[in-house]
Order: sequence, then C-alpha cells, then structure tokens
Amino acid sequence: MASSRPPPSKSVDLDLTILSAKHLKNVNWKNGDLKPYVVFWLDPDRRLATKSDDSGNTSPIWNERFTLPLPLPLQDSSLTLEIFHSKPSDTPKPLVATLRLPLKDLHDLHDSTQIRKFPLIRPSGRPHGKIHLKIGLLGRSPPSPQTFDYANSNPNPNPNPNPSFVYYRGYSPSPSPSPSHSPYTSYTSYTDSYSGGYYPGYYSGAPYPPPPPRPFFERNSGYVAGAGPSGPSAPVDYSSSYDQTLPRPKGGKLGLGTGLAVGAVAGALGGLALEEGLKYEEHRIAERVESDAASARDDYGDGLYHDYNTPNQPFHIFVILSYINSKTKMENNASSAVTILSKCTVFPDQKSTLEDLKLSISDLNMLCCHYIQKGVLFTTPSLPSQTLIPHLITSLSKTLSIFPPFSGRFVTDSNGYIYVTCNDAGVDFIHATATHFSITDLLSPLDVHQAFKKFFPFHHKINYTAHFSPILAVQVTYLADGIFIGVAVSHAVTDGTTLWNFFNTFADISKGVTRVTRIPDFRRESILISKVALRLLEGDIKVTFNPDDPLRERIFSFSREAIQKLKARVNQNHHISPENADVAELISKMNNDVQLKTVTRDGSETSEISSFQSLCALMWRCVTRARKLDDSKTTTFRMAVNIRNRLQPKLSEYYFGNAIQSIATCAKVYDVSNNDITWCGEQLNKNVRAYDSGVVRRVIENWEREPKCFELGNNDGGILQMGSSHRFPMYDNDFGWGRPIAVRSGGANKFDGKMSAFPGRKGGGSIDVEVVLAPETMALLETDSEFMLYATSQQ
Repeated sequence: MASSRPPPSKSVDLDLTILSAKHLKNVNWKNGDLKPYVVFWLDPDRRLATKSDDSGNTSPIWNERFTLPLPLPLQDSSLTLEIFHSKPSDTPKPLVATLRLPLKDLHDLHDSTQIRKFPLIRPSGRPHGKIHLKIGLLGRSPPSPQTFDYANSNPNPNPNPNPSFVYYRGYSPSPSPSPSHSPYTSYTSYTDSYSGGYYPGYYSGAPYPPPPPRPFFERNSGYVAGAGPSGPSAPVDYSSSYDQTLPRPKGGKLGLGTGLAVGAVAGALGGLALEEGLKYEEHRIAERVESDAASARDDYGDGLYHDYNTPNQPFHIFVILSYINSKTKMENNASSAVTILSKCTVFPDQKSTLEDLKLSISDLNMLCCHYIQKGVLFTTPSLPSQTLIPHLITSLSKTLSIFPPFSGRFVTDSNGYIYVTCNDAGVDFIHATATHFSITDLLSPLDVHQAFKKFFPFHHKINYTAHFSPILAVQVTYLADGIFIGVAVSHAVTDGTTLWNFFNTFADISKGVTRVTRIPDFRRESILISKVALRLLEGDIKVTFNPDDPLRERIFSFSREAIQKLKARVNQNHHISPENADVAELISKMNNDVQLKTVTRDGSETSEISSFQSLCALMWRCVTRARKLDDSKTTTFRMAVNIRNRLQPKLSEYYFGNAIQSIATCAKVYDVSNNDITWCGEQLNKNVRAYDSGVVRRVIENWEREPKCFELGNNDGGILQMGSSHRFPMYDNDFGWGRPIAVRSGGANKFDGKMSAFPGRKGGGSIDVEVVLAPETMALLETDSEFMLYATSQQ
C-alpha cells in the first residue's frame, strides 16, 4: 500500500535566496569556463531555475530570491538543488553538484536573513564545493512577480500541439518560454536551443537548462509530491552543522592529466539514425583513480533524446542516449575496448505504491561493500540489435514494476534509519559493443578474462552511494558472436537469492511470460528489522580491503562424479550414529551450505558431511597449504548462509532483501594442513549443523550491541570466504533465445581468498568455483596434486 501522506500546507511558503557557491568543479574545463545555474524544487513536479552566471569562474554569484509554496507539511518537505553548466548549443547540460535538505533538519527558519553554508555533492558521490543560501518561512501572501502560482499557471504554452518527443509518464525537458508568456509560467513541452538532451548522470533523470526568464516545470504525471529522486542522506555528524563534509567514498579525483579527447562523431543506436554524437577517449589513468565508473563520466557525458515506443505498449520509456567511445587496455595487455553506444534511464511501467522499506540488519551490514555484479553470456540472438535493445528495455520496465525498490533510492531519516524509498527514480540501461571479442576469446584462457570487468556497470561502486545514484544498472554488450547481459545492484538492497529471482523474472518477461509466480515478499516484520540505527562517520564509507591488490582469478570445475568421489572420501572415516541410519538423504536447499541429513528408522536425524561441505573442506585444506603460512597461525573459512529457513518463524522463500549471515570456522594452520580431509569436513559440518534460529538471533543481538558494517577481505592472510551458491538458478535465464553458455561476475568485492560457487556450466550436478587468490598462491594451488585430482579448468 502507498504511504499515507498528510494534506499539503495551505498557509506557509518557503522564502529562499540563492546567493552564491564556491569551489565548484569545472565540468567544462576542456572547452572553456563554467557557466553554472541552479535548478531547485520542493515538489519534483514543479521545478524552478536561476539565471546562469556567465562570469566564467567556479565561484558563481546568483543572489536571486524566490517564494515557494510548501506542497507538504514542513516535517515532510525537502528542498533539492542541482547545479548545471549552461551550454550554448543543442547538447545536454552537465550536472555539476547536488544538495538535498530536509526542512525539518533546519533551525531558525523564522529568520530568512541568516546566511547558511552547505556542502555540495558531485554526481560520483564525492563532496565538492559549497553553496550559500538564505532560507526562511513566510505566511502565504498574494501572488506577486516573485511568487509562483502553480495551480493557475499555463500548463502548456508551447504552440506546437504535437511535440517531437514523448516522455515516459510525462517527464519533459524544460522550456524556453515564448516572449508572449509570463516569465513565471509552467511548461510541459518545448523547443529551444537548450533542448539537446539530458545529462546522462547518476544524480537526476531530468537536468533542466536555464531559461531566461525563469519558469518552473510541470509534469502532469500523477506522481505523489515529494516522491522524486532523492539526494544523499547525511551521516551522523552532518546535520549538526551547515558546514560539514559529506562522506567521501574511496577514490581519487579526475584532473587535467586524466582528461578526455573530445571530437564530434556520428552515432547510432540500433536502427535509430542519430545525426550527431560525441566520442570520448577514456584514459587508463582515469580508470585507476576513479573508484566509480559513473564518476569517470561525470564531466563529459552528452546525449540525445529518443522515445522507445514499442508496438502494443501503453507506455513510453524515457531514454537518455549518451555516446561515449571508451578505449582502454587490459592489465594483461590484451585489447579490451568496450564502446558504449547508448545509456538510458528506465522507469517502471507502473507507478509504485509500495511504501518505504527499512533496511534490515543484513542489509546494513553490506553498506560499505561493493555493488553485486553478476552476468550471463549467450550466443548471438537472432533479433537485430535495433529490435532487441528496445525489447529488453521494455521487459526491464515491466520487471521493475514487480521489484519497485530497485527503481528507488536510499534515504536516511532524522533518527539515522536508512530506507529504500520506492520513488520510481529509475535504473541505468547501457548498450555497449566489444565485437573484437569472440566467445572463444573470452572463455579459452585459464584465468578469467579481464574484459569481463568491462561488461558491467558500476565498477567498485560502494553500496552506500545508492543514496544518490541508481540502485540497479543493466549493461548489454554485443560481442563478435555473442551477447553478455551484466547486472550491478546495491548489495545493501539484495542478496543473491533476490538478485537471481529478479534476473529470472527479467528473462521470463523478455521471453513472453505473462504470469509471474515468484512474487517478492516485501514485508518487514522479522527481528532483522532493528530499532538500532547504524551510525557511519565520514571515514567509514569504504571497503575494508584493497581492491587494487594484484590477484589472479580462475574458475575450477568439479564434475558430479568428482564430487561424489570427494564426498565418499570425506565421509569414509566420518562415523555416523546411530548405526541403523537409512541411506535416504533429505537435501536442505540452503544458500551456500547445503546440509545433507540421513533419517533413522525411528525418525531421529543425524548428519553426514554434504557434497558441498566436502568441496569446501578441499578448498580450505589446499589453499591453506598453498599459502605457506606458519603452523601456529589461525586460518578461517567463512561461508555465507541463507537464514530464510533457519530463522524461526521462517522468512518467505522470496523475501526481498538480504537474509544472510556468515558462518566462521577457525583452526590452526597445522591442523588444517596435517589432519586428513575428513577432519576439515567435520569442523565445517559441525558449525553448519549448529547454526539454528538461536544462533541467528544471538548474531542479531550482538550486532545491536555494536552496530557496524561487515568487513570483507583477508586482512590477516589466513581467511577464505565462500559466497554465492551452486543452487542459484543462474542458467535458467532464457530471454527468448536459449539458456546462457557461461556465468561470470565483475570486479566487485574481489580479494585474496574470495570464492564464489556457481552451478556447473556443464550441468548434471557439477559445480564451478570462482577462486580469487594472490598470484603466488594460485600458482601453488594449480600444482597441488590433491586439489587437481578433483578439479578441472572450465573451458
């Protein structure tokens, strides 16, 4: 159900003076000076703009005063400001910085003469620059030249009754008003020299150019007031002062030395003839210093409009097309250029009525990790790209209506609780090409090909940044003889179970399935929903490992026959009691830690070491041996475990969100290396069996006593971590042209000792394990006779 909202205020206006800013990022440095202007709003359906400051410096002065009616009560109202660079051409307006202010957090609003200073946020999520404002409250006054009468304004002054562009749900670019109209009139469509396209950034779906004079912009879309894209929420130490610095994710800054060579080129998206595009060269140094792929495009993304109006579809999808030709070299010196043909924002085909979802403890644990990146490889579909890409966008739009949180953003309330607001802000969809790669090129090397990292959006993006950028993005990359569909999604919103449910649903809708049966359960009624707030300081928002450490990554395959032999060996000396146990096994389908149980004739249960536990025992033993650690050192094997069935009362099979905890098994290096493999299997089996609802609850209680994010990595040199699951339906993603031929992950959350289980590419009960290790450890593992007795290289 939609959240109930109080009626709008009828007696109070906001008195806003936009004075000046300083230390802005010059997003136009390649071509000249910065000419910034501000777009701002209380109601996202009604936006206003200042004039641009054309003085050409990064400390602009506007000094313009406005009176805005409050569309909601004060405690529910937020002021959003976005600064853009004004271009005198038919090209998009690059986003410079953004600020979002909940009015309830501001003090002394009776004094509209006080100058307040606020930090600005770049589209990449980094703080950069300040803005000076005067903000106060006024009693409602009669309309005047400085008061904007939303209700009585002209809804469409554009004389053209058939505008060239149709925008999804009424989203429209800003107008250049006709001289015959009032300068304070509303507009829904227009044609002017500023209408070249929206800046394809991650902050806003609709940057508005600065019309002279200043209108506000109306969207007759039926949106709930205040439900537009939300800006970054504040960490615990933000609202106490107007001159605080927002969290700075790990990463560098782009300088002139990391610039881009810009030139005009011709572009096309499928069969859509586009006369002009922009081509950019992205240097490798920019790749290294930018921790977020989005931030590497902040300053130079330009685009065009197009409406994907597919046959028999009652809706339109607003698309922002950006043309960026990115040429880089892989670390293995192989050519890996991936050309981005287009990028668009896709919205759900139905407006969401889902109320805000509070992040659970399992969600909050993941805030400082990377986005999940998972993708599937196919042979080339028979449909041409000009048909397939709009079809996939339409299918994604329908899927998002079933999973509305993926189209939302994070917000943090005044108590520090973080929510997903289902505001239909949209997701990114990227169409790319890398046709110099064939399937054989990508799958034949022993190590995972470095090019796969380029087939995903949001490289090394921190989950917390979903406060001010999309929660999900999809990239479709065409190869010489195949196609790769990669998804990146905030791990603080979803675990693997929910992700693959989304992926399967996306594929089913693409294939033509009209009745979806795996409906996500959005209820927030379990003990995972805590009253304790997670307080993050500025320096906390970063991963707890070095993503730039030298690593090797391989996928080892274990056939069904090899796993059966390994399991028999592990259980050979494992004594199962009572002796009259039946040979029948009940498979408990847990995430990552399948537990096989034998049932006695009197109904009691006892456990043997499962196939997957046997495989984990092999990995633990052989990797520990390859690391050449001191015998007295402690080594830890962590397994991510699905708690949906472990917790009592149980969670739904399709519970939306993270429902995972980590089982840690610790032992001395000497014991792991010198005892037989049965001993290793028994240690894992014992901990898995003991992990019941009581343990789950104790873990929750411990977190509430000391709330913090989960620390990924191998900080002590002795950790292995198994994630994902060989039971996830990864190969069930048939989009209409057949099942995938391979599954791959991106560069997210990769460190020495990270392993992920996939269903075997060859099927038949086989398991593939993605293994990431230090190069010297991987070299020794490859020569370990015990390990290679069961493992083969995936081909």
